[in-house]
Amino acid sequence: MNFLANLTHKIAIPICVLGSISLQSAENLRISGSSEWPTYRGNTSGTGYSPLEQITLDNVDKLEVAWSYSLRNGSSQSAREPNSQATPVVINGVMFLPTVDSVVALDPLTGEELWSHSVSENAPSRRGVTYWPGEGGIHDT
Repeated sequence: MNFLANLTHKIAIPICVLGSISLQSAENLRISGSSEWPTYRGNTSGTGYSPLEQITLDNVDKLEVAWSYSLRNGSSQSAREPNSQATPVVINGVMFLPTVDSVVALDPLTGEELWSHSVSENAPSRRGVTYWPGEGGIHDT
């Protein structure tokens, strides 16, 4: 009886691990096939891969700055400097990132600020923001 229980245990763990890898790979494939960047390095595996093809070896040297956004708060009274190490996330066509004293949502094509949420106590992380889709996940509208 111990042999059978031990064998079942040794088989069940690799099957669970393989199942978890398959689910993660499926999620990464779904995300990498879009222009979303929902987490640090683009997906839960942290690959940093993007399927977008607008930038190539032939045109990379012709890139120009399209827009910029100041991470400062505009107040001369702020002691915090914008020492950001953040990778913005992009969800449903909106870019989210922390500033010295707020979290902002920007249009990634124009840099236009869509909204800003002030963080009055402490400060937002200089390392980045994260996204939680809620109980139902991401829903297309």
